[in-house]
Amino acid sequence: IEFSFNMELDSLGYYYRSIINEPKKINTKISLRMKEFNKSSYASQLRINIFGNTIKLELDQNQEFEKISINDNSFDKEYFKDRGCRYQVIQRKLLPIPRLLKAVKTKDRKMEFFTESYLFNEYLTERITRLCRKNTSIETINHLVENIPWASSSEIYDYFCSQQIIIGLAKNISQKGIDSDVFKDILCFFYLGLFENLVRIHNEELSTIFSSVRYLEPLRATAQRYYRRQELAIDEIDSKGSNIAMFLDSLNYTEKSNINKILKDEFDIELNVTKENGHLALTIKNGDIKEATNIADLGVGYSQILPFIIQLWDCNNRKNTRNSFLRLHTRLENNSLFVVEQPELHLHPAYQAKIADVICKMKKTDVVNVNLIIETHSPHIIYRLGELIELEEIDKDAIQVLIFEEGEDGTSITKSTFDINGRLQNWPIGFFQP
Repeated sequence: IEFSFNMELDSLGYYYRSIINEPKKINTKISLRMKEFNKSSYASQLRINIFGNTIKLELDQNQEFEKISINDNSFDKEYFKDRGCRYQVIQRKLLPIPRLLKAVKTKDRKMEFFTESYLFNEYLTERITRLCRKNTSIETINHLVENIPWASSSEIYDYFCSQQIIIGLAKNISQKGIDSDVFKDILCFFYLGLFENLVRIHNEELSTIFSSVRYLEPLRATAQRYYRRQELAIDEIDSKGSNIAMFLDSLNYTEKSNINKILKDEFDIELNVTKENGHLALTIKNGDIKEATNIADLGVGYSQILPFIIQLWDCNNRKNTRNSFLRLHTRLENNSLFVVEQPELHLHPAYQAKIADVICKMKKTDVVNVNLIIETHSPHIIYRLGELIELEEIDKDAIQVLIFEEGEDGTSITKSTFDINGRLQNWPIGFFQP
């Protein structure tokens, strides 16, 4: 199995260099391939596509280095062994991090230890030195190398040809051309020298994104008559929705009013938290229930829909304070991912359709860029989304439907989309029929 992520990062120089050029967005694709060995999974390949180049790190079943390659150039562990180096692979957070080390012996040559190697940077400097005049100082060459932009091949080529630091180098590279083996070697060693930092950057970005994931299980907790009050602040609703009373109790008046406005507008519900002898109780009023009634005395549907609505509101409106430090230091925009299974359980079809309305309304006031993954068996949610597209309440490109079907050869996944009239495209005939 392989997991791939298309990412848009700020100028990578932010993470690595003290002097950067004008910031720009950089598009990358990172893929992690998993294999099975002795009934356990391991990462067999890590691949990064950046600036039209493909860099691959391949590992064996023990998570040890096998080879690294960029485009058509490949370097296996024997290559590094012959040069007194080896790759150490460290598993941090999500991705395997490669560290290139070199063997160093003590003066008496009795002991050997490993320290960080800059083999590719040394090769890069060597290739550039060959193109310079003999009287060019190493300090000048190093200054030039340190300021090579993290950019495409053509931009790096323009950098060398237009720089005024080493005129002879500019002429040599210009004469040889962008497709020459000399310039391809320069690109190869430059990108490979950055690879460890590229992996670390992607690892931090992905870890920060996934730490913002909220999840709600398909069978939410049954409503209780009383909930034990806690003095500790509740930052978010748990995966079963069992702590919604404590969560609501921790909100201020304005936040509670905002949630009640959504519930009133879409479901004709007024939700309140009352305090009784150190305990909390959830009560509901609606058009049919004039008196505040304990949620435990009402249908199970309320205990199923409320965690979804409140969690969605929380993702959409409140800062995730747990990740504010990470966002500050990785420059991630505010975003979160909300994953919910079967929000329609125990709901009347009309209320199921209302789920789509709530999603649409909250997306219009999206403060934190919430992405939703909803696993559903409800045709009412799907069809209502189509109606909302037709009414121009939500953009068709904001919704993607993936259909999972079991077959003899395993599970197949089909992608379906809506057209501008809200009609489903590439939808399997009879999917919702027995």
